[in-house]
Parts: sequence; C-alpha cells; structure tokens
Amino acid sequence: FLGHFSAISGQYADAISHYSRAAEVADRAAKLDPDSLDIQVTLSECYTSLGQFYQNQSAERSAEYFAKALAV
Repeated sequence: FLGHFSAISGQYADAISHYSRAAEVADRAAKLDPDSLDIQVTLSECYTSLGQFYQNQSAERSAEYFAKALAV
C-alpha cells in the first residue's frame, strides 16, 4: 500500500521503490513456499501494480510486468 499511497501523492520515485521492493520480497517468499496461494496472489498483485505504474511511461515494460503477473 505504500506504493499506492506514494503514487497518488505524486511521489513517483518513492512509489516505484515501494512497488519494486514489495515484488522482491514477495518473489523471495514465493521461492521459499511455492505452494502458498496467498504468496502467489501477493506476488501477482505486486507485478500488476508495477504494470499499472508503467502503463503511461513504457508500454513494453508495463506489458512485461503484466505478463509476469499472469505467469504466477
């Protein structure tokens, strides 16, 4: 939620930092417990947030994150 709050507040550098960090942590957790549906949902949500963040900046990067979200 820190990424969302930062994005709505116009603090885009902070937002991308929060989104990226959340995705890193969720990815590590998914590797430690690959059977956890909760972790998989969280990881997918992190990638979706990154995809949404980049939608207006880089269609290619946005699509990469949306593809990662679908692959989870």
